[in-house]
Amino acid sequence: MKTIKVDNSIYFKEGLVFFLYSKSCEYAVRVLTQAAKNPEGCFRVTAVCRLTKVPLHYARKAIEQLAAYGLLEAVRGPGGGYRFLKPVSKITILELVKAIDGSEAFDRCVMGLPECGDRTPCPLHETWVRVKSGYLDELHKKTLADLAAVRPQAARRGYGSRKRKD
Repeated sequence: MKTIKVDNSIYFKEGLVFFLYSKSCEYAVRVLTQAAKNPEGCFRVTAVCRLTKVPLHYARKAIEQLAAYGLLEAVRGPGGGYRFLKPVSKITILELVKAIDGSEAFDRCVMGLPECGDRTPCPLHETWVRVKSGYLDELHKKTLADLAAVRPQAARRGYGSRKRKD
């Protein structure tokens, strides 16, 4: 079965689709990836949302969850915002997903069927059991710094290289 990974979903050639993490988690990863491009100092949520086109409501909620999880800290006063509590090279993608979607994020049925389990498996249950540990290992190996280092296609072609004034 051939698979294609796009955004937070896996699409099978046969047309099946399942979600690996929530839209809120996707937004949080986008916001933090942008913020991680300048990991020293503080970042302002509104400025990062403008750059990433993430709705401010989702970003604020996610940032609060990440602060409660211990990955970010609020900084008050002039020049304030949020800052990372540890180097972005030490923040794994798996940590981000767990902070937003919970530690049981990958224990649920990938098809969203509440009755699915080892005793009553859905058609993709055994496939997910086989690939899940490898997928989680990869999420544990990849860091926020890895994501921040990826340049968008347009930047590689020379588009969008003008500096913006905030």
